[in-house]
Parts: sequence; C-alpha cells; structure tokens
Amino acid sequence: APTPFNRIKTFSFYVMGDIAYKQGEKDLLRQQIREIRDAVETGKDDNPLFMVHVGDIFTTARDYSMLCPKAEYEAIANIFVEESPLPTYVMPGDNDWTDCPNATQAWEYWSDSFLPFEETWTGVNSLPVTTQRQLIRPENFAFEISDVLLLSLNLIGGRRRDDNAAEWDQRIAECHVWAETKVDEYLAAGKRMRALIIFGHARRGREIFKMLEDKLSRRQIPTVYLHGNGHTWYVDKPYTPDWRHYWEVQVDQGANAPPIKVTVRGEGIRDLATNFTAENRDQYMLGDIVRADRRGRTYSWVNARYIDAPPDY
Repeated sequence: APTPFNRIKTFSFYVMGDIAYKQGEKDLLRQQIREIRDAVETGKDDNPLFMVHVGDIFTTARDYSMLCPKAEYEAIANIFVEESPLPTYVMPGDNDWTDCPNATQAWEYWSDSFLPFEETWTGVNSLPVTTQRQLIRPENFAFEISDVLLLSLNLIGGRRRDDNAAEWDQRIAECHVWAETKVDEYLAAGKRMRALIIFGHARRGREIFKMLEDKLSRRQIPTVYLHGNGHTWYVDKPYTPDWRHYWEVQVDQGANAPPIKVTVRGEGIRDLATNFTAENRDQYMLGDIVRADRRGRTYSWVNARYIDAPPDY
C-alpha cells in the first residue's frame, strides 16, 4: 500500500569518495566529518540519516598504502566510528581491493572493517529502516526511505582484462541480479517509487543501467547514480533523450572538496509549501525531488580541472 503523505518526510545524506590518500587527508577527513556532526547536532540540516563513502579509502600509488596493510583499513574505520554522528556505509574501491598486491587478503581486511559497518551505530543513531544485503555479495546493500529505494552496487574502477575477466563478469552479473531483483520486488509490491538512488565506486556496469532504463524510463522515476573514482565533479545525463529521468553524478576527490549533501524532498504540508529548487551555484536539481549540494565546491587551494563531459564507459 502507498505510504501516507504525512509520513513522507524530507531526508538527506552525505556522499564522499577517494579519501584518504595520505596522512594529511586522514586529518581532513576527520575535520569534514566533524563539520557534518556540528550541522547535525545544531539542527541546521534536512533530517540527515546516513553517510556513504563510495570507495578508495587510500591509494595504492604511495609507498606505505600500496602494501594495503590492515592498519590502513582500521584507521579509516576508526575515524568514522569516532567522529560520525550518522550510520555510515563504506563501499569498496579498486584501490582498496583489486589493486593491492594480495587482493584476497585485501578483501578480507576490507570486509573485517566495513561489513556491516552501519551496525556500529545501532542503538545510538540507527537508520530508521532495516538494511538489506545481498547474500552472495554482502557489500551490496539496499533500503527504502520515504518511498525511495536506495541501493549499492560493487562497481569498482579498473578495466576488464584477460586475467580478471572471470571475477569481473561474475561480479557484474551478481550486481545485475541485485539491482534487478530489488527494483522488481519494489514495483511488484505495488508501492510508489518516488526515486531510485544508486551508489557505486566507478562509472561501470553499463549493462545494468540499460536494464534499469528498460524498466524505468517509461515510468518517469527519477534515477540517480552517485559514484567517485574519476576525482572531478560532474553531472551527466548519458541516456538522454530515451531516459530523461536518469542522472549520473561523480563526486570530487575527497581531499579537494567537502562531502556532498543529497536532499530528497518530502510531502508534508511544510515540505510542499517550501520552494524546492537549487538555491545557489553549489546546488543541482536531479529532477523535482532530489537535490545535490556541493557545499562550497572545491577548496580554495585546489587548482581544479573541470571537464565538459565524463569519459566513456
């Protein structure tokens, strides 16, 4: 049954990625989370519910981290546990896993630190809904809030090669099943889907999004894919004109800009009485009910290099 309008509340969440690549960035990450905590605790926010790191918690290009020691995973986990006021989901990136000298061991370290990471906040500031996880690939999560379906897909960076083809194809296939199953289950239940929001690490999995286009393009359901990996902000509509209600957003590298805030408009009397638009140059409307806020764009010391269009898949 449809959710009563008076229960459809405005909510928001934060998204970051590709941080912390060196020791100084750990300090910056801690400061970024503290700023979010201050906004949450002072009530200067739009019902913030959770935070997502879309992967690459360190870089394999630096002498120490390239060894992918267990201490690096634990250090990032501890920063979130110590500072974040919100349940946090950390997704895998290629730097955290497949780029490591021992990918199997790296995956064990990542899993030990971040699965299921959000339960760290249980009883303190729990998400008001249950997080579902794919049995065969538990890093993929899903939950529903205010008639919005949110899910994640393990779409890491890198390229499909002869030596990784088997793992790559299996992972993409399992992510395909997860996305299709969750969307089908939601629609089959007769529930209204106000929006679909997807989290991933990189611009990969084209076949998954083509499947979603076939299912959703005629339904005019706003669909947003939030990811990192490319390090430079962009908003793109790669399937226009056939899928006009799909947006792809790449967040800045975390050392270059603060986490973005995404707000989903509710349907309470006060929500509907308030003009929900881009209020400044940092904000982007992704349809009528989803707004992304860069919260100041890149830091003043960053010599940002902007691109007109994202790279091909």
